Amino acid sequence: MAATPNSRSGGTIHLLVGGVLLLVELYLLFGRYTEWQSGNFNTFGFVINIALLILAGYFLRAGWAMRRGKNNLLD
Repeated sequence: MAATPNSRSGGTIHLLVGGVLLLVELYLLFGRYTEWQSGNFNTFGFVINIALLILAGYFLRAGWAMRRGKNNLLD
């Protein structure tokens, strides 16, 4: 099931969402570092943070592929 041929607007949305999510997660990752230094580190929050960083990378990859007109994201 590939994307539709005219999915440039969808690609733009994916790029914007991925970029914003990446910036927010990098900011929160810095907060995790300060928590680790102070001694009250939350492992569950760190794992969620890393998972959302991976999701942001996928959004950026998918958005870039859609913008370039490649329809093989899921093939």
